[in-house]
Amino acid sequence: PPVVLMSLSASRFAFGTMRLTGWGGNCSTDDIAKLMKRAIDLGITNLDLADIYGHYTVDEAIGKVFAANPELRSKFYLINKCGIKLPAENRPWDYHYYDTSAAHITSSVDRMLQDLHVDYIDLLLIHRPDQLMDPEEIAASFAQLQKDGKVKEFGVSNFSPIQFDLLQASMTKVGIKLITNQVELSVFNTSVMFDGTLDHAMLHGLHTTIWSPLGGGQLFKESTEGMSKEAADQLTRVRAALKKIGDAAGVGIDIAALAWVLRHPCKPILVLGTSKPARLDAAPAAQKLSESMSREDWFRVLEASKGAEVP
Repeated sequence: PPVVLMSLSASRFAFGTMRLTGWGGNCSTDDIAKLMKRAIDLGITNLDLADIYGHYTVDEAIGKVFAANPELRSKFYLINKCGIKLPAENRPWDYHYYDTSAAHITSSVDRMLQDLHVDYIDLLLIHRPDQLMDPEEIAASFAQLQKDGKVKEFGVSNFSPIQFDLLQASMTKVGIKLITNQVELSVFNTSVMFDGTLDHAMLHGLHTTIWSPLGGGQLFKESTEGMSKEAADQLTRVRAALKKIGDAAGVGIDIAALAWVLRHPCKPILVLGTSKPARLDAAPAAQKLSESMSREDWFRVLEASKGAEVP
């Protein structure tokens, strides 16, 4: 059958795989297959990975699903990331650092393809800015990966606007446009709204992908023990503001929190990192609520997050 090229913008959500195995997760191949099929049923066609997830175990776990269910590959737009080296039993390095050399990028992609049992990655991201990053070297390696048919599109994660532009300048020389910057944004962490990151994405027509849109589970903490007074106070304020919106719409605070991020005009794509099908089930309701959320409600949540009205 012909390969159907998916696009990142086909869905406003991505299924995040960070905690499926290792790192606190112990999902079986069957569990992961069920989650992936549930995502497809909900119209979540982006699958967000990184080579380091689960101490380099998640790619292999997803690969087992693809091997057992080959029809699933064409249903997902596959996002993967490289450029971080973490000490792990299944890797030769014993120190945590960044490596965006052409040799490491190329070997990382080859390992991804092998572990995932796939022929290509739809979107490859540099996971974090590397202080020793050589933009020309990265651009050359990306161009070669595209030419070899191993990667279709490219982007970055956690880059500032100037870091993005620096790399894009070299990418332009090889005829490639970076399509996304994956950054953190939630009701608890709004810095990318104020430091020019989201404005930059809109200016350049980028798809902004958002990691940790629920603040890493902070919303669901049963107790504020161990939190700073500032963080505990913020959590109390934010929960109250979201509850008001959620109650009016007949949904939970998690759906209200996702809707709040979705409401931003950069049209963000939210990574829902979970091993629970119910978290994925929140997606359609969150999208619906985002479309009707008033400016007043939106700014009330921002005020709750910041602890002060807008200037």
